[in-house]
Amino acid sequence: MVCDGNSAELCGGGWRLSTYQNLAYVAPPTTFTPAIPGWTYSGCYLDQGNPRSLPDASTYSNSLTLEDCASFCKGFDFFGTEYSSQCYCGHALNVEAVQEPATDCNMACSGNDTELCGGSWRLTVYKSKATSGPPGIPSNVAGYTSLGCWSDMVNGRAMPNLYANDSMTLEMCATTASAAGATFWGAEYGRECWFGTSLGGGNNATSLSACGMQCAGNSSEYCGGPNALSLYSLSGTARLRI
Repeated sequence: MVCDGNSAELCGGGWRLSTYQNLAYVAPPTTFTPAIPGWTYSGCYLDQGNPRSLPDASTYSNSLTLEDCASFCKGFDFFGTEYSSQCYCGHALNVEAVQEPATDCNMACSGNDTELCGGSWRLTVYKSKATSGPPGIPSNVAGYTSLGCWSDMVNGRAMPNLYANDSMTLEMCATTASAAGATFWGAEYGRECWFGTSLGGGNNATSLSACGMQCAGNSSEYCGGPNALSLYSLSGTARLRI
């Protein structure tokens, strides 16, 4: 069929197209979350900012790649990239770090435009295959799972029940909490054990460095710090009470 505007040209036919290819077109690179040796892709997560979803270490680079962030976060349980050029590490994800649709993490890494490095307040998160919790804070104690280091405000305790002992260990705290039917427990200030069935709403995950006090009864373990808890949960997750 000839073209309506030029009878010297052909413009397809019945259910047929006269097709042309643009030889100058260059397809954009495909962005994805590749396999990183030693790490497993976990998904796209919200980053509240204060506190950070991965609060223990961070770096920034205008040439960041997923591999760079993985290397920087060696020894941690998680790493996450955000806003193309930001890298965060943590031994646990903050409880506020809810999983978001994968499409929310849509920004290419500043150092490799075929990789995805999060988005605006979104983290592309990977979990280590090797680590089992922060040094001195084992990932599991007597059936309870570590939630990392959490703040504990004097005027708004994370948990209501206290047991103190100058020979405190994480195992001792776990046994005490379990006997009381507690869902959560945390060791604090080297010798204190706090426990309960819910967590105070004003307390949040914080940097591991805040939980650097050795347990009074076991110097190889960390029992929180000043106003900071080495926190454990039966379910491995935290739900804050309002």
